[in-house]
Amino acid sequence: MNEGTRRSPWGRTLGAVVAMVASLAAVEISQVSRRAAPSVFPRPAAATSLGTRLLQQVQSCARRQLLSQPKALAQDFWGATQRVSLVCFMEEVVLDPAGIVREDVEMRLQAVIAASGVAVPLPAARGVGRVALRLVSGSGLFTVPVRIGARTLPFLLDTGASSTILTLGTARALGVPGTPFPSEVLRYFVVGQNCDRVAAELVAIPEVAVGRSQVVGLRGMALSPVGLPGGGVLGMDFLANYDVLLNPRSRDLVLMARSPFPQDGIDLRGKLGVMTAPVSVNGRPAAPFLLDTGASVMVVSRRYAEALGLPLEQAEPVAVRGFCGMEKALKTRLQTVALGGWVRQNLEVVVLEGNLLAMLGVDGIVGQNFLSQFVQHWRFGDRLGLGFPQTGHLVLVPVD
Repeated sequence: MNEGTRRSPWGRTLGAVVAMVASLAAVEISQVSRRAAPSVFPRPAAATSLGTRLLQQVQSCARRQLLSQPKALAQDFWGATQRVSLVCFMEEVVLDPAGIVREDVEMRLQAVIAASGVAVPLPAARGVGRVALRLVSGSGLFTVPVRIGARTLPFLLDTGASSTILTLGTARALGVPGTPFPSEVLRYFVVGQNCDRVAAELVAIPEVAVGRSQVVGLRGMALSPVGLPGGGVLGMDFLANYDVLLNPRSRDLVLMARSPFPQDGIDLRGKLGVMTAPVSVNGRPAAPFLLDTGASVMVVSRRYAEALGLPLEQAEPVAVRGFCGMEKALKTRLQTVALGGWVRQNLEVVVLEGNLLAMLGVDGIVGQNFLSQFVQHWRFGDRLGLGFPQTGHLVLVPVD
């Protein structure tokens, strides 16, 4: 087993996607939405009807499961109710019968919002900033100096996380209260096979500042530390408020006022708060990949690797560390990776044995062994519906 790969923190990618889903579920199931501000979204009859039907399905699912767990109800009524409700929300609204995130998941979530009248609050940003990045030893990943409360801590720069994440230690030091988050739901979106050993909470995050850029109103997660550098992860809920210019050679991060998309570059598609783009591997037709500054290397699913004809029987067995501990994987190399007309050769790739990528509807992840060969100018569209940008744009300029 390669020690460097075993300790690489890239494996926790996508962990924060579930934070928004859980926030919605908690609001809906607890009926807090009845006291929330009026929805800022239109409520067409069709969407309201679908949302009402989905909420009824969640409630029926939760009722059945709770009735089958009398001991759990007697021991911790509210904890059992929340856990079952979140699991049912995932199964009835987010996932299809095969356990894959539905293609129309955002439409279904919006229908739930419309039916309940809940308004998804958007974070508020001000200022622009420029900071120096620091390279995480042995990984190719970068940390950002983040001011939160009275502290400045290194946070992983992570376009593969829809929400900002705190370590539980950071949350405790800041005095941030949290709502326990069940491991049954956490396992849907993170790498690792020991979610039952991970403590997770939903938290309202205090003002986050990077240089002179400040964002308030973020909601994310706090997790027990499993290889996170410093205080946590700086996710897309912060980054999408700005144009982001990342220079891996000079290790500069510049946060600028948002600007229109230019004609050149790569059009990105939002998916539950993260960005995807078509990527061609080894000359094959392009497939959807997540673009992730929080992944040290390229990643593909086992199914996609087999379709590529990768020599998996000669691949090196490795283990990768995610939010839920270790998970088996294989390490090999890709002949070519093409994104937006830019081609790079002979890149290391990790093949995930689990079904995480398939569940999220992508075939792979573009990691830093590709991205760090370019100066990157990220732009993001307006936040619609669920509070996530549905479009984005990326201009790549080779560092050489």
